[in-house]
Amino acid sequence: MSKQYAGDGHLRPPHAQGHHQLAGPSSSSAQSFSGECCSCLCCCLSLIVIALLLFVFFFFFKSEDTSPYFQLQHVDVENLLIEPNLVAGGAAGIAPPSSAVYLSLNITLRFSWANPHMAEILYGASNLCILYGGEPLGTASVPGFLQPANRSRLVDFRVSVSRFNILQVNFPDLNAAVNDIVQLSVTADFRWKIRVHGVTYPSANAPVDCLLVLSPRSQSLIYKEPRGNGKCF
Repeated sequence: MSKQYAGDGHLRPPHAQGHHQLAGPSSSSAQSFSGECCSCLCCCLSLIVIALLLFVFFFFFKSEDTSPYFQLQHVDVENLLIEPNLVAGGAAGIAPPSSAVYLSLNITLRFSWANPHMAEILYGASNLCILYGGEPLGTASVPGFLQPANRSRLVDFRVSVSRFNILQVNFPDLNAAVNDIVQLSVTADFRWKIRVHGVTYPSANAPVDCLLVLSPRSQSLIYKEPRGNGKCF
């Protein structure tokens, strides 16, 4: 057996080296276990905090009105044509029921979409439809977009109609055209989601259903009013 000497020439106890060799791995294991415990504790605390925040935000948005504001600000009648021109001919110019009376229209509806809240709003693609006597004349759509908090944006829907035979809907409605009045319905379903710190909440919607009364002679909007539970401000 070889003898080990210390630096001062004295013999080193044979068990000293083995003692130090066993102490090293045990200390490392303890430190590793302690670090893992701290990591697990931090993860648990983080999950609890996130869950509490989601809980608070959920009840906050349920109790508060988080809807954006939709307002039909302007109706631009670029072209409104009735063929034959019954408005100019008066009541004597009314065509028989078998005749065709065509309605052509180019119109732009400008909405203001306002987000007065402290959260972002993510809008989905929105479609708008214009109807005459319950029959769809034309549609328009806009792509979805993200609206920052406390911002507003103008959104235009442009609808073009070419030679729609209004007699195929309801002949008595032709009297409105003779009296320089054309009644159109506007329907839409605007959908959005609230987004807070990257967390997107379930979608909601705002139905739009309003009546537009247009004048072919003046090529302008006479008035607008909501219908049913729809919005049209």
